[in-house]
Amino acid sequence: MKKTEKAKLVAQFLAKKIQQFDALVFKKTVPITILTDSFDTDRVVACFCPEEKLLWRMLGLKGEYKIFQNHLGALFGKEAYLISIAAHEVRHRFQLIKKSSLIKEHYLTESKLVDEEVLLFIQRKVGLRNESSDHYPFEFDAALIQDFVHSLASKKTPSSEELLSIITCTPKTVGKIQRLISNLQ
Repeated sequence: MKKTEKAKLVAQFLAKKIQQFDALVFKKTVPITILTDSFDTDRVVACFCPEEKLLWRMLGLKGEYKIFQNHLGALFGKEAYLISIAAHEVRHRFQLIKKSSLIKEHYLTESKLVDEEVLLFIQRKVGLRNESSDHYPFEFDAALIQDFVHSLASKKTPSSEELLSIITCTPKTVGKIQRLISNLQ
């Protein structure tokens, strides 16, 4: 199978998972666009774009998910990772709607609710971007959710309830999620 065919299949799978998780968390889902243009997105494979369009506002919708097909060929067969990417993007939409759910790095460091290994991994992953950026707290939070979902999906097929509790995790429930994942090991 050609790389472009693999990328197309992966994009379709990722779109299906984003749509599934978005419907799980929200009453009204938002559009998903798969982009096939070959422009450099710094190897971003998907994103949630919160900009509003008049038609979406009239329908009570906000934002859109975008999938960049060009960077997906290498992820063929990596289902757990793709599921975690979908959760990461839906988490970004959740962050906009429920701002109090944002799990901040300093809270996890001080509370010791999450394993230190996990924190270091996420700090390195997100730290590649500028820590002083306004987006860092949102990326840190979504990367934490992505790591939780990936850990779970690597061991078993996550249930809808498990996915919902992870994607909608708050500072008050993060310890419970960490214990759920730790108990699977």
